[in-house]
Amino acid sequence: MILLLVLACAPASSGGNIVAGDDTAPVGTAIFSAEELLWHDLSAGFSQTQTLDVTNIGEGVLDISEASIVTDPAGVYSVNFSPFSLDPGSIGSVVVTALLVEDGPTTGELRVRTSDPAAASTLFPLATD
Repeated sequence: MILLLVLACAPASSGGNIVAGDDTAPVGTAIFSAEELLWHDLSAGFSQTQTLDVTNIGEGVLDISEASIVTDPAGVYSVNFSPFSLDPGSIGSVVVTALLVEDGPTTGELRVRTSDPAAASTLFPLATD
């Protein structure tokens, strides 16, 4: 009887070996609405925003911890961001603004960090034409 009690209290295992870091809690899964953000026909002195939507298609909460401009040699792009969490099936947005100082094409890069292990740090090209 004592043997049965000990086995019932044993930690979860796989093939007789204890699996380190075996976490079965549901996780959030990020799907983004675009692979890049492009601004067309934007003139110097004018700004325009673009929205990158993030959808949580996972079974757990998805945390969006960062959205920042990491490359912007012309100083054109900005993002106003506060961290947020998405329940399963929810959609959140990251809004990026382009403000041209002078006419001509520009490029930049947006980084979004999430709690989704497959999308922990995702880079998005930014461009004006």
